[in-house]
Amino acid sequence: MHTHDVIVITLALVIAFAAGATTAGATNGDDVHLVAELTGEAEAPEDGDPDGSGEAEIKIRSDWSGLCWRIEVSDIEPATAAHIHEAPEGEAGPVVVPLSAPTNGTSDGCTQEQNETLYQRIAENPADFYVNVHNVLYPGGAVRGQLEDKDEMGDILPEGNEDGGDDNETGDDADAPAPAAVLFVATIAAAIFALRRRP
Repeated sequence: MHTHDVIVITLALVIAFAAGATTAGATNGDDVHLVAELTGEAEAPEDGDPDGSGEAEIKIRSDWSGLCWRIEVSDIEPATAAHIHEAPEGEAGPVVVPLSAPTNGTSDGCTQEQNETLYQRIAENPADFYVNVHNVLYPGGAVRGQLEDKDEMGDILPEGNEDGGDDNETGDDADAPAPAAVLFVATIAAAIFALRRRP
């Protein structure tokens, strides 16, 4: 084998490995799991429902394509709205992610909007964001809780569909070849083909 041939194959291997590592890093990360304990006392600037309580669980997808949630509340009047807001504890802030209202005590779902910058900010600094639930008696918020990391949590997604029902994703992707593997094989094949064509 000529020195030129060795160089070509070596470069092909380096390119394939680098591309594969980049692809794997973008798709094989862990989802971010967050939780918020909801109380009326945590509402700001005014208190919410003193009897109200609940929990919100948030999962941010590892590819930053969206987030999913499950909210449970009790001892409040029927909810009319729920959101993720941006503000630290004790302060009120703007809505950044609208959530479905737990009108009957629970709600869950997934966003269909891609906002990588926002989801990364929430994942990196969850304490700067909070979940709250509104109703007619407490239009400013009946219960609220700051987001925090949670290492282990149960399935927070709607039963029967892990992607909220609208993403049109199926389990068939699990059987598809990994992009990194396909790219690696294609790069090596191209290098070999080029070598064989040399006189």
